[in-house]
Amino acid sequence: MILEQFKVSHAAEAFRLWSDFEAVKFTNWTYTPTLDACSDRVGRVVDHYAREPLHFGPFILRESDGRFVGMTGADLVDGPLGIYDVWYIISREEWGRGVATRALGELIGRMGGSGRVKKVTADVVAENVHSWRLLERAGFVRDRVVAGGFQRHESMLDLYKYCYEFDSSH
Repeated sequence: MILEQFKVSHAAEAFRLWSDFEAVKFTNWTYTPTLDACSDRVGRVVDHYAREPLHFGPFILRESDGRFVGMTGADLVDGPLGIYDVWYIISREEWGRGVATRALGELIGRMGGSGRVKKVTADVVAENVHSWRLLERAGFVRDRVVAGGFQRHESMLDLYKYCYEFDSSH
C-alpha cells in the first residue's frame, strides 16, 4: 500500500470518492457533486493540513501498481498527550478487498514509528459494521457509544468511539 501526500493535483481522484454518496455517507467528508466544487474543496483541505505539520497526511492511497483506491490520514488532537484521530475513506469498488485493513496498518505503523503518538482515536457510525469490525481487528477498543452522535443527511445515528494505545515498546 502506497500512501502519497494529498495535493491539489489529486482533485479528480478525490472527486471519485466525494461524489459517491455511498462512500461518504458515514464519514465527515461531505458529498461533492461537481468537479469544480471538489477542486475548490481540495485546495481548502490541502491548505488546512499545511497549517499543522504534525498531522499524518492526508494521504492518497494507491496499490503498488499505482491504482487509486482511497484516502486516509490522522489529525492531531492533543500534541503534548500524543493523541491523534485516524480516518479513512475507500473507493466503493475496492470495498471488501482488504484495502482499508492495509491502509490502516500502514498508517498506524507510521504513527508508531514517529515516536510522538501515544493514543489513536477513531469514530465510527454504528451502522458501518465493516468499519468498526476493521478497527477492532486492528486492535482498537470501543470506549463508548454516543447516542445520536452522528447527524447527517437528515439522520441521527449512534457513534462508536474507539481508541488504540501504543505500548512503551513502540
